[in-house]
Amino acid sequence: SGYIRCQDMDGETVIYGHLLREDGSLCDQWSLGTSPGVSGNRDWTYTSVTFTTPHDCAALEIHLTTNCHGTIWHDAVMLAEMADAAGQGVVGDLQARRSLERPVAWAVDTAVKIFAHDLAPENPSGELVLAAARNEYEACQVAVRSPKADTLRIAVQPLSGPDGATIAAPAIYHVGRVPIDFPIGYDSTRGPSYHRMKPRWRGNDGWAGWWPDPMIPVRDGQIRLDANTTEALYFDYWIPANARPGEYQGAIQLTCGSEVMTLPVRLTVWNFTQPVEKHLPAIYDYRPTGLDDASDREWQAFLKRYNVSGGYVIPPPDFKYENGRVMADFSGFDEMASYMFDELRVNKAYTPWIFYACGWAYPPNKFLGLEPGTPEYEDAFRQAYRLFIDHITQKGWRNRFVYYISDEPHAHSQETIEGINRLCDLAREIAPDVLIYSSTWGYIPGLEGHLTLWGIGPQGTFPPDKIAQRRAAGDHFWFTTDGVMCTDTPFLAVERLLPWLCFKYDVEAYEFWGSNWYTYDPWKYGWHSYISQSDQGKEYYYVRYPNGDGFVAYPGRPIGEKGPVPSIRLVAAREGVDDYEIFLALQAWEQRGNAEARQALDQIRDLLQIPNTGVRRSTGLMEDPAAFTAARTAAGDLLSRLEQR
Repeated sequence: SGYIRCQDMDGETVIYGHLLREDGSLCDQWSLGTSPGVSGNRDWTYTSVTFTTPHDCAALEIHLTTNCHGTIWHDAVMLAEMADAAGQGVVGDLQARRSLERPVAWAVDTAVKIFAHDLAPENPSGELVLAAARNEYEACQVAVRSPKADTLRIAVQPLSGPDGATIAAPAIYHVGRVPIDFPIGYDSTRGPSYHRMKPRWRGNDGWAGWWPDPMIPVRDGQIRLDANTTEALYFDYWIPANARPGEYQGAIQLTCGSEVMTLPVRLTVWNFTQPVEKHLPAIYDYRPTGLDDASDREWQAFLKRYNVSGGYVIPPPDFKYENGRVMADFSGFDEMASYMFDELRVNKAYTPWIFYACGWAYPPNKFLGLEPGTPEYEDAFRQAYRLFIDHITQKGWRNRFVYYISDEPHAHSQETIEGINRLCDLAREIAPDVLIYSSTWGYIPGLEGHLTLWGIGPQGTFPPDKIAQRRAAGDHFWFTTDGVMCTDTPFLAVERLLPWLCFKYDVEAYEFWGSNWYTYDPWKYGWHSYISQSDQGKEYYYVRYPNGDGFVAYPGRPIGEKGPVPSIRLVAAREGVDDYEIFLALQAWEQRGNAEARQALDQIRDLLQIPNTGVRRSTGLMEDPAAFTAARTAAGDLLSRLEQR
């Protein structure tokens, strides 16, 4: 561990370690790095890594080096042996500071995760205070704890508002918990498959244990409470587009044995309406899975309810190449595209997978069986891409598509970069207005002037001066977010705040690589298996991804539900996109010179920054959840008042 400070750093730097054998050669598992990294201009930042030395390790070299440009300072660099359970003790349950005499229920901010050992505050508040626009879902969270095992019966009533208006009773969910074995970031090994593969260093601000995540629908109005175990309930209200603005009141009644707990509910319906088609695209890649019975359409309708859409869900056109001529059948493509754009009102989608060039350090893909770099390849690509562009133009969908050309290309692979650039140039000849996207995370000089939409890391991996430079040249930016939406973080920070970061830094969208990528049954295991992968298709290694990475919903079939069920992470993502609409509407008032709007939005902007220590460290991104809730409510209250004028 240690502290790093930097000035004018054009990329991310950490403290590196090399693990050496007795003869001085590198171990099979030879490198490690601390987290978080720093970039740009950053004051002293603590960075650390916990690791287990491999069997052949004799020494550790600490490297205060970087591949970036700028000035860095190091201080208090330290190496220390960690106490382990075998030598120093075992992990046990928390001991309550006081005994509980009767059941108790209290309100908890939805950004805060509730654990089985959580105790009620000294003076718990049972009042649930909500605020939402019309055409919006709004959730609230309640913690319940009982000194003895019992059945908890739940009764909710519609909310009563102005002039007899009502808001229907909410959907009720019980938040389930899944086991986490280790708070991992990423872990990889080049050892053989018969070696035990075990995470070696921490990757977030979590811990091993049972973590709240899946939302289980409560169908019969009751759940089972274990003794001295806190359970979380979500109540999800729907505010219709024609709801009358004003104050609504009601109650949630929880009965445990002879104890009746009544929680007042107060909802403010703001005087503005959320748009059906959101301004901020949030794409969560979708993959068909054998763990559920839901169709592609049912999954997409489900995701739409949470303000996100699935990537690569529209089947590609049926392209055929014969005698130098490309032909296409768009019937299957049109059917799903019409459903996505015209019915669900999805705002953005990726061009069909056939146009994807290559990722990581791979060479360019063949196109319709033709070798990259040949005249036939380029001619076939031009024909196919022009057919596609002409078709979506005729259908009125041209502005819906982004050309996703490459996933995380490696800057050192000249073959990869050159292949991407050639297809970028060919595509721009045909449709210069259709943005060409790659999740680069950082700045890759070789792509400059070819790529038009950069996928940058929300923690600050892309130098600010380069963002300004490329924006001036006409380029655009999205956030790419692989590995950040983890199950085992205490707060729902990055899920809720990605749209806030988009608003503050004028980033036009964000994408996440998975809505339903499972390597185990997620109800049984909260972590992923080690999978085999390669950076270039030649040398393979095993890697385990962060806990919860790649999925934000659970298959319903294992719990008797038809179709997927959400996670609390997905609900937080939904709320964040709705927050963005509040800020965007208020920004219009700010641009007209309204001082109150500027002050309210400055409060939003001041709460978060890039670079940050967040992403997988929720407590670094969202130090005080209540401050974010208060700022969002103040912004909505002001917008509602301004819209009444």
